Amino acid sequence: MRAAGGPLDALDAGEPAASVRAVFSWSYEQLSPAAAWLYRLLGLHPGPDITAAAAASLAGVEPAQASKLLAELADAQLSMEHVPGRYVFHDLLRAYAADLTRTRDDDAARRAALGRALDHYLQTAHAAAMLVNPSRQALSIAPPGPGVTSEQLAGPQQARAWFRAEHQVLLAAAALAAAAGSDRHAWQLSWAMGDYLDSRGDWQELAALQSNALAAATRLGDPAGQAACHRGLAAACTQLGEYELAHAHLAGSLELYRRHHDRAGQAGVHLTIAWVVACQGRYADALDHSEQALGLFQGTGDQVGQARALHQVGWCRAEVGRPEEARGVLPAGPGPAARTRSSRL
Repeated sequence: MRAAGGPLDALDAGEPAASVRAVFSWSYEQLSPAAAWLYRLLGLHPGPDITAAAAASLAGVEPAQASKLLAELADAQLSMEHVPGRYVFHDLLRAYAADLTRTRDDDAARRAALGRALDHYLQTAHAAAMLVNPSRQALSIAPPGPGVTSEQLAGPQQARAWFRAEHQVLLAAAALAAAAGSDRHAWQLSWAMGDYLDSRGDWQELAALQSNALAAATRLGDPAGQAACHRGLAAACTQLGEYELAHAHLAGSLELYRRHHDRAGQAGVHLTIAWVVACQGRYADALDHSEQALGLFQGTGDQVGQARALHQVGWCRAEVGRPEEARGVLPAGPGPAARTRSSRL
């Protein structure tokens, strides 16, 4: 198929009336102009399937109209609603759509459609990430462009379900963003997926994603993005037992935050360092970094950060044989804060 130039050419037997393109064109030519426009743009979509909200953003239309257009495509056998609310396309039909948009739509229209789709996934993923873990320091993301529709998520349970449903789509979107030169989308989508992948134990996948995100943030010249990606990589490396590499990434993250006078970022890194050295059994070092984090959070007035750091400080004091001091800061009951995700990310 690669030698032939693609799957559609590979399946072309030389008879125009029986070529794959000709067969597909019989259905395509029966579509309304709006459905034909959406179908062509679906050739740009990165994931294995799509929702009406994502399709609405891709085409820059209202979700209700996107639902009708997707139903029209399904009636024409150009797509299939394989689970309620999610539409899938055969690889050959996707290749045909990609061919059509390359030949019939101009570059500006394709770039705008791809930008809307990436905005859709970034806006929704960032909101979902903050619902899953409200203690994370939110990113400063650009507002969505015109025509972008985000998914509406009511709480952490819906946010987790959305991440599960969009897992492969988000990975593909981050990769496509990097390939298309949209480095902001690439690294911020990767950040948003961090807690979800960590909770599943997908640490190899998380490490690969964060490595690509770091490259994107570096190309972009975004120090805050680089610092966040270094920290995310450190968390993945720690889970994989690669402690030296984790410390190298944390040192890079801390230096970037210091250089740009980001005290909240520095505090978060110190908490992550505390977790890493605690995993290595170095509880005195973990206590030192927890106390540094506490001081920095106190300086910024971040009460949630102070609570996390106090929990970490108390647990570390108990581990180094100072239980009375630990009781002064820890709540009743067990709770090894150094092993919680909020202390890492």
